[in-house]
Amino acid sequence: MDIEEVLIRHYFQRGFDHSVILLFLEKYHATEMSVRTSHNRLREYGLRRRNAKSYDAEIYQAIQQELDMPGCMRGYRARWHTLLLRTDCGTENVTMATMQCYFRGNGNDHQAGLNAHSMSCLWFCCKDVLQADLDHVRDNWNTHYNKKSHHDTIPGRPDELFYLPENSGFEDFRCPFTEQQLYDMAL
Repeated sequence: MDIEEVLIRHYFQRGFDHSVILLFLEKYHATEMSVRTSHNRLREYGLRRRNAKSYDAEIYQAIQQELDMPGCMRGYRARWHTLLLRTDCGTENVTMATMQCYFRGNGNDHQAGLNAHSMSCLWFCCKDVLQADLDHVRDNWNTHYNKKSHHDTIPGRPDELFYLPENSGFEDFRCPFTEQQLYDMAL
């Protein structure tokens, strides 16, 4: 798989609109492509949103994969671009059980205090699981669509609004900084 295909799949699977994918490719990956070429690439890679053919075994596998992933407690609206179904794996999952053990560390019963897991132990044992869950939540949040509202919200996907502000009529006011500047601020 070449880098162009990887990038197109990445943005497509995060639910970005076709025109936004082209903007990301141009702005951040120095890849310019015509609309016609991009449509051909999507077809070539088998990426489509409407009338996608699917088979029972593939659907079952996709559902099982979703249920095994971090963040499986999310509702169906957060999963629309993956399955178009509502699923729920319940509240008893490993991450929550681990967190509950930690939070009981200051309790006053026989299952708390010294009998509970310490924060260091929890982090050592579960840091990869916790980090994967946090990353998954971040990715889903940054690619979900904010609807237009009568409140002071701006419609769009957070990643698109942040990385492509000009696409929504705004300016990019980000200021680049070096690793050294970041380190200096930590001192």
